[in-house]
Amino acid sequence: LVLIGPGPLDMAGYGFLKDNGVSRASKQEKLFMQAAEDSIAHHTASKGLLEAYSKTVFRCFFFDPLAVDSLRTIVKSTHNDTTLDLMLRDLARINYDVKDGISRLNIPILVVCGREDPVGQFQTCEIKELNKKAKICWIEKSGHFPWLEQADAFYSSVLSFLK
Repeated sequence: LVLIGPGPLDMAGYGFLKDNGVSRASKQEKLFMQAAEDSIAHHTASKGLLEAYSKTVFRCFFFDPLAVDSLRTIVKSTHNDTTLDLMLRDLARINYDVKDGISRLNIPILVVCGREDPVGQFQTCEIKELNKKAKICWIEKSGHFPWLEQADAFYSSVLSFLK
């Protein structure tokens, strides 16, 4: 099993994701995001505002803010907000919790996580606590998308594990 920047292991963890990511934002970015969220909540956000908001939030999940524009394009091509929303609703409906299952896994496990990943850091450590067989690979100078930010180190670690 290879897990990459794992998300929360139960529903309680989802409340921390945005806070962890946004903690990297500057004061100006936080004020902008707050205003944009207010506009979104009141259904008055323009397409341009939504795009600027998305770009600002995404920046917080990358190690190198200068690479956000090019890497965000790649991520957006595979990311679907509607699917994400449906998934989160379904996880909440079933009171998602995989902690017990992870602790009982008796297979090789590799958890790959960017050293600066605001999503996966805590879960990566929690998986190791739950299952001593899990091997952790930290990818330096990477946020939540190590296969994009540090492709050589990422693929090297995964391929080495799979051999």
